[in-house]
Amino acid sequence: MTTRTNNPVFVMLPNPLTKTVFAGLAFLCFSSALAAQPADTSQASLDMLDEYCVTCHNLDDYAGSLDLSLLLSEGIPQHAETWEKVIRKLRAGMMPPPSEPRPQSPQYLALTQWLETEIDNAAPLQPGTKTLHRLNRNEYANAIRDLLGLDIDPALFLPQDTLARGFDNMAGSLTLSPTLLEAYATAAINIARTAIGYLNSPTEATYIPNGDTSQNQHLEGMPFGTRGGMKVSHTFPADGEYNFMIKNHRVGTFIPGEQLELSIDGERLHLWEYSNLGRGRGEGGEGDLSVVIPVTAGTHMVGVTFIATQYRPSFGVIKQYDRISLENEMLPGLYNHPVIGLFKIQGPFNATPPTDSPSMRRVFICKPLELAEEQACARNILSNLARQAYRRPVTEADLEPLMAFYQQGRDTGNFQEGIELGLARILTSPQFLVRAEQEPPGLNPGETYPISDMELASRMSFFLWSSLPDEELIALASRNQLGEPEVLEQQVMRMLQDPRAN
Repeated sequence: MTTRTNNPVFVMLPNPLTKTVFAGLAFLCFSSALAAQPADTSQASLDMLDEYCVTCHNLDDYAGSLDLSLLLSEGIPQHAETWEKVIRKLRAGMMPPPSEPRPQSPQYLALTQWLETEIDNAAPLQPGTKTLHRLNRNEYANAIRDLLGLDIDPALFLPQDTLARGFDNMAGSLTLSPTLLEAYATAAINIARTAIGYLNSPTEATYIPNGDTSQNQHLEGMPFGTRGGMKVSHTFPADGEYNFMIKNHRVGTFIPGEQLELSIDGERLHLWEYSNLGRGRGEGGEGDLSVVIPVTAGTHMVGVTFIATQYRPSFGVIKQYDRISLENEMLPGLYNHPVIGLFKIQGPFNATPPTDSPSMRRVFICKPLELAEEQACARNILSNLARQAYRRPVTEADLEPLMAFYQQGRDTGNFQEGIELGLARILTSPQFLVRAEQEPPGLNPGETYPISDMELASRMSFFLWSSLPDEELIALASRNQLGEPEVLEQQVMRMLQDPRAN
């Protein structure tokens, strides 16, 4: 149950962000108690329209393409769609053009706000407060993982979320800004390209081990009989060759026979016979090891670790050589094992488009064999992705813009590129980035009401998993069965047993 409040009303409006990629999103938040503009502001705004706009946009000068004088005479709300286009031009600073005079900034802004208020005041009322809750950075990464099978580092795409009393998932602190919207747009392009297409420009990822972790012990998740090192989850954007580089530091007295293993998904791909990288601290004790190995596209677990065969006796006693505990030894670093200080993955080189990857298997639930099958298959793919991303069954209105972006990509490329553009559009949709709950109309302040089963499914999944509801939750919610006490209890227990609850 939730309670009716007197919070401000929040409205979502899609707004184009780029010309060549997709129509992104923008959010406009305003108070339901927004006062009407005073009469003098209206007259001043009308005068500015007449002075700076109507002088060009009239029947005589523009041959009827846009006659603002006629639209003004018939009333702004009667042509709201056209005036919305005018507002977008004004918000972008595109009108009047640079060669023409324009009002001062305060008057320019007042004109824009007046036009918006005129349209808003005449718009049909939609009773009920819509509460918006943007996905935070961690939830965004988890959603991409569950939707596409990609483990991304959200810090590469999105800024740090603002904390509220120590929490990063408070709706009131998860604000939106033009910079954040651009970050979402950039992230969507790169993620869609990684999931479906391929990024063929070499990049470099650097991983550093935790400074408080001893590398003289077995690392959890590494093969038995190994010692120290690192393991990282890395997304390889294409089939190709990748350079793996290891930089070592704090190397003590050389111990012959050391071996260093590189593995991917638990399979050993390379074994270095560890040579003398330096005798004693400060005498060339830092060295690089590198190897180039072909890797298929997708997210793989990469491990680098030492083979645990060297336990050198010290004064007749077998001991483990903990680099931290040796700091105060009489001979510091004398029997100190080498450790991995830095791990880099560079590539791809000689990249080729992937033919198979976990993300491609998630996306391409069908593959057209001929041109006539492409439209139906594209609708099937985008409908499936949107159902998961939007956390509800999709409608024809949802699919229409997605298919338009698919067609744009298909017209300039192939079927796969069309799906890639459609996926980028999904990842910039407010339906994906924001959780919204609509209260029923006609409620009094303080009155409680049940949220819908679809809203309940999202509340449960983001509370217990910090991610999207799965297909079972969506299916139950779409049949209005999730709110039944027995079903609800069974689903909570199932979700708690899922690894995502960790």
